[in-house]
Amino acid sequence: MKAIKSKCIFKGVILIALLLSAIMTTQFMYTVYLSLGGFEPSKEKVIQKYDKCSNEVECIGNYLIKLNYDYLAWYSYDNMYILQSTNDENIDIDVEMRKYFDKIHEGGFKTIIKEDNNIVFVRWSSLDASSGVVFSLSKPNLDWYGNLKIEKLKNNIYYFYHYY
Repeated sequence: MKAIKSKCIFKGVILIALLLSAIMTTQFMYTVYLSLGGFEPSKEKVIQKYDKCSNEVECIGNYLIKLNYDYLAWYSYDNMYILQSTNDENIDIDVEMRKYFDKIHEGGFKTIIKEDNNIVFVRWSSLDASSGVVFSLSKPNLDWYGNLKIEKLKNNIYYFYHYY
């Protein structure tokens, strides 16, 4: 009788150990997945998200082009939007423009970078790669290292980009 109870307890301990191991492995893999920026969306998914907020992309692009800065970076942090210039100067966003930034953020574009006359709407990024949409009045000339693939979208001022 004691042998049967011992075997049952042993099997229970092994089962619990396996379950805990599976849970810890899943949590570890999810942490790695999040730290790498998740899985890269396809070009079609990026364009689909762009299409849903193309009006906002155009309004923000025109707004940022008019600001007298060669470089700007916009991102969300702690439920706040931050727009900074090269020297970390915070720049106020016009109140009426905030609704456009809200829509872009809801559409999955988490970072916007102005580099000269190019406005880069980053849809996905990892440590050494990114993809999204570029608003540019001329063909984008982005000074990034590595391989950069740019494809014109349906109109003359938007481009899909993939940097890897």
